[in-house]
Amino acid sequence: MLAECAAYLSTKNLTIIDLLEEVYNKYGFFKEKQVNRYIKGLQGQIMITNIMEYFRKAELEQIADVRITKMVDYENDKTADSEGSKYYLPKSNVIQYYLEDDSVVTLRPSGTEPKIKFYFSTKAKDKALAEKKLKNYINDIIVQVDKLISEGK
Repeated sequence: MLAECAAYLSTKNLTIIDLLEEVYNKYGFFKEKQVNRYIKGLQGQIMITNIMEYFRKAELEQIADVRITKMVDYENDKTADSEGSKYYLPKSNVIQYYLEDDSVVTLRPSGTEPKIKFYFSTKAKDKALAEKKLKNYINDIIVQVDKLISEGK
């Protein structure tokens, strides 16, 4: 299928990269990154639990100067699997922040390793802006997490 696409584009003097650029220009540039913090041992497990509780109680209004429009706590909230659905997702130790610019920040402990995972997703009109936004969100959240870890909370 990809070869057929490339062959078709070549008849128009275009490449797959040209098509991808068109898609980016039409829909925006999407950037995602996962950041992990490993905290070993029983104390690490306690600290990961405390970090999740910190964010549950923090009542953040913004991340990196961008307003939070919705916070979903999948452990304590009844969350439908899609808009208008009557089917609810199972409880899970996950927190998601939806930002005014359609970015999403997700926090969750690993179920198999001594780590807490942070997922950052954003989009922007160009690649540089998407990367800048992603970096700002990561810095804001991870600075808070690293401070909690260094304080042993």
